[in-house]
Amino acid sequence: MFGQLVFSGLAIGSLYALVALGLVMVFKSTNLINFAYGQMAMLSTFFGYTLLERAGLSYGFAFLGAMAFSALLAIVVQQILRPAKSGHSVIVATLALYMIFSAVAGLIWGWDPQPFPTVFDGDPLIFFEVVASQENLFNLAVTVGLMILMFLFFRFTMTGIAMRALSQNSMAASLMGVSVDRLFILTWALSGILGGVAGFLVAPTTFLDTNMMAVMLLKAFTAAVLGGFTSYPGVVIGGLTLGVLENLVAGYVSTELKDTFSFILLIAVLCVRPEGILGKPIRMLGKKAAEEHTPFDSSAPGLSTSRKLLLLAAAVAFPLIFQDNSYILYFTCLVGIYMIVAIGLDLLIGFTGQISLGHAALFAIGAYASALLTINLGLPFWIALLAAGAIAGLAGLLVGLAALRLSGLYLAIATLGLGEAMPHILLKWDSLTNGYNGLKPPRPAFGDLVLNNEFKLYFLILAVLILVIAVTSNLLHSKIGRAFIASRDSDAGAEAMGIPLARYRILAFVLSAVFAGIAGSLYAHVVGFISPSDFNSWMSLVFLCMVFVGGVGSIPGAMLGAAFMTAVPQIFVGSKSLSGILFGGALLIIILFFPKGLAGISQAIGGLIARCARGASSTSSEQAGETKA
Repeated sequence: MFGQLVFSGLAIGSLYALVALGLVMVFKSTNLINFAYGQMAMLSTFFGYTLLERAGLSYGFAFLGAMAFSALLAIVVQQILRPAKSGHSVIVATLALYMIFSAVAGLIWGWDPQPFPTVFDGDPLIFFEVVASQENLFNLAVTVGLMILMFLFFRFTMTGIAMRALSQNSMAASLMGVSVDRLFILTWALSGILGGVAGFLVAPTTFLDTNMMAVMLLKAFTAAVLGGFTSYPGVVIGGLTLGVLENLVAGYVSTELKDTFSFILLIAVLCVRPEGILGKPIRMLGKKAAEEHTPFDSSAPGLSTSRKLLLLAAAVAFPLIFQDNSYILYFTCLVGIYMIVAIGLDLLIGFTGQISLGHAALFAIGAYASALLTINLGLPFWIALLAAGAIAGLAGLLVGLAALRLSGLYLAIATLGLGEAMPHILLKWDSLTNGYNGLKPPRPAFGDLVLNNEFKLYFLILAVLILVIAVTSNLLHSKIGRAFIASRDSDAGAEAMGIPLARYRILAFVLSAVFAGIAGSLYAHVVGFISPSDFNSWMSLVFLCMVFVGGVGSIPGAMLGAAFMTAVPQIFVGSKSLSGILFGGALLIIILFFPKGLAGISQAIGGLIARCARGASSTSSEQAGETKA
């Protein structure tokens, strides 16, 4: 049994390594992470399937056609991402491409899984009681062959040596006469081909569908971290090791723990040895020298009192206008809840420069804590709400302590692993969480007042949202807020000013987690049902998009981003494919060409209107003066 598990683990681990190599190849050259990589591989596999099944080409020609398509698609993606202002913006842009590519595949080939043909139908081979299918042997052979070719290419060809030089120092490579732009294009093309090969090898073992590479991409991140994100041999070792360890856990412990183990291993490795087995330390996640932050002036007065009262009046009047439309009120409640999460996440990203790709985990902790306290212990809602924030804050404290050892890429992947592991943990802990069957929290109540409809719930969420805005605004105008911003702009400068960076970065994580926990509590009681599948890693990435779409470092921007990311998909809800293309396209345009987000766009429009009004006023004054003359 042991030998069988090891062989099967090596077979799947080789695919992890193949995908991880493509990710690392781009990262080493451009210092960027491509979250659309799995969907690019999926699209090329669908293209190859079309050549194979509908065009009637042989398997070999279909494979070559898919590889050519993969390379071309990767080059197109590289050109699309060029206007991005920062590595964080690239993350959001690739998430937008993820949505677009998924929608395009669904539109052309449909959303239902399809069987992918295989060229192997013979009996498996048996070596020392290890049963090896021809497909697994082929996958291993192809993967090992590609790895050997990559080694020879990077070691002995002039182009490969130039690409290695580019990954070490792009400016030095340019001074030595290396064509940086050409090599960037070649790097992306080779990365695309590796992803295409992986897609072609994975599809026969599962089904061909739009999400076939999603889990593979997450496992590739784990493999890259385990082996070392800066080392090609390390990535290969990491992929093979992960595959073997997963299979051993599945065989000797439980198959249900297989995926959970992977993501717990990811977090453990990052905390103990972030650089991996053979890698070197990485400090930043694609941060360019010209990366900009939205300026925040702590002495600025903000909105005038009259405008604040006007906005408050509009917020109070809104449910009165739509009192008979429960759907709109319910939907607005969700927007308000997500605004609270976005404000907390913006506090972390926009004002301290840290990153979190796992905020859905903190959101889930708040939701389950509140639900369990009210269901099992019978605590009043308001106590459960505060406790949910405190428990999530404690989790944020632990993440913040771990973040002291991590930064940039490592912190991003660690929080992504936390977000991915949380649903698996909630499912496995079914004695407490009720697993797939979920929990049904009661409606919020304050004594005899039960908030049993959306109209009443709206005012609860509005009150909490206003409190969160007030706390955040006052915090940012205080000494703590100025310390946050100083730590974001320059570590060395902040330390020179006597600011204890560790203390304030942990505080930022705690405050952000408290807001996420409070929002999770509200979500649980407003929706009335929660299950582990509600809090997947995609939700974390949507939260991240809210911050960047709205405008990093802006409370109004975070609120606008939450409204946009929640409301716009509902506009195109009639067609899943059309909504994905239009919504992803809008997200891509905003993040690439409007780096200050919706807040920046609204400021620009407001400034234009103000200038036009002043121009019209001065023209009227001049005309009046001429009339008198």
